[in-house]
Formats: sequence, structure tokens, C-alpha cells
Amino acid sequence: MLNHKDRLQWHKNSLIERSGYVLFYMNSLRDHLPVEDRQTLYMIAKYFTDAVEFARTNIPAAEYFFEIGERYQCEIPEDKVLLKKLIFNSYDRAKSYYFLKLINMIKLLKGYIILLKLIKTSTKSFRF
Repeated sequence: MLNHKDRLQWHKNSLIERSGYVLFYMNSLRDHLPVEDRQTLYMIAKYFTDAVEFARTNIPAAEYFFEIGERYQCEIPEDKVLLKKLIFNSYDRAKSYYFLKLINMIKLLKGYIILLKLIKTSTKSFRF
């Protein structure tokens, strides 16, 4: 029986280098990218993957990893078009998830502010 929770957390339970998904992805790039570009893609995409992992619980850490990944992404030469597109693909998915979590966090904080104002006004009207 397939446990979907374990399936979604494969990266926490095994080495990422041995993951079937990562091996398939990297092997499919073997014919299109030299070794240096594949290593660059893997390392920069790892920063974005780490940022997504931290976006669930720690927004400042996620911002830190995005900042590092974006800085390295900007240093890639313009003539490496395929590499830039592949990195942007990884970046775009990660950043979209991050913004989704950030929007939810902002909504949550706005809800807390409204709740605190409500508590403050209700305690003023009910003096003990």
C-alpha cells in the first residue's frame, strides 16, 4: 500500500542523489548540458528547494535561501540560455509556493490583528 505522506517526504528519508526523480531528471540532461552546467543547475536548484522547505515554517530562512540562489542565478552568463531557463523553471515553482505561503501568513497575521482589536474593545466595554 502506498503511503502518500512518505511519498511526499522522500527527500527527508533518503539521500537526494539516490532519488529516482532526481536521477531521471539529471540523466535526461546529460545529452544537453555539460557536466559543469548540470552541477550548477543542481546546486542552485537546491537553494530554491531548501527555500521551499523553510517556507512552510520559517519565512526569514526561506528568504535567505532565495537571496543566495537569486544571486548565483544572476551570475550565469547570458550565452547559457538552456541553463538559465532550467534554473528559472526551478526558481519559478519554488517562488510561487513561497508567495502562496507568504500570502497565507499575511492573512493569518491580519486575522490576529483584527482579533486583538476585538479583544481590546470588548475588554474596554466590560470592565471588571
